[in-house]
Amino acid sequence: ILEDSDNDDDGEFQDASNGRTDADLKIQQRSFELSFTIARLQGSLYRSDPEGRRPDQLLVELVAEHFSIGFYLRSFDMVAEVSLQSLSLDDHVEENPLPEFKRLISSRDADSVEKALVQVKYVKVKRDSPEFMPVYSGIETNLDVAISTITLIVTRKTLLTLLDFVLVTFTNPNGNDPSAESSVALESDSDVEAVMPPQKAVDPEKIRLQVSLKKISLILNNDGIKLATLSLIAADLGIFLTGKTMRIGAKLGDLSLLDD
Repeated sequence: ILEDSDNDDDGEFQDASNGRTDADLKIQQRSFELSFTIARLQGSLYRSDPEGRRPDQLLVELVAEHFSIGFYLRSFDMVAEVSLQSLSLDDHVEENPLPEFKRLISSRDADSVEKALVQVKYVKVKRDSPEFMPVYSGIETNLDVAISTITLIVTRKTLLTLLDFVLVTFTNPNGNDPSAESSVALESDSDVEAVMPPQKAVDPEKIRLQVSLKKISLILNNDGIKLATLSLIAADLGIFLTGKTMRIGAKLGDLSLLDD
């Protein structure tokens, strides 16, 4: 016997909870997001003659591949991530260098093709964030850097030329006397301190920096002769800053110096 079930009460169906509250969703909501990617970035560094008698001299040439920047802003924090797949720096100071000394910096390695050379993650969180203590341990600024598979060539002539270029370009030997400026600054600061009311003391900002290195090789080149090779398979460096206090911890693994 079949009975009509039209008079039965219709069952009400509700979506199952995913375990995340509205507060959690608000924390994860992004108000601004930026993604920027460059497949190949190439730059050249020239040194010009101040008197204009000689043409510009090419010092080094930089080539970076698969460079990307990601940034997003949320209610209580902001996060920036930078990734670089490979990097090379060619030496043009030395005339006709040997092929093994042509690249001052290189990152090509068959064992780590899929792994990025440099990965940087920067997080800035507000103190009123619900995740400030449970997730970030009360640290406002967190910076994580990972560097993998890089080779550095130290050539005396090239290194001295680049240092000279930096000193000439970014320093001002004919600048004003800093002592006079500092005395004026001290006087102005004293006046301000006399007028400003005492402010409530706040907890100093905490900054954490974590650096991980893997497969770093340093080769010393003496006019085309390889003197020594310094190899570091793994290294971890941690720096913690709070107010006027700095704590540094480092761990090195499998460090070798080879006499070539």
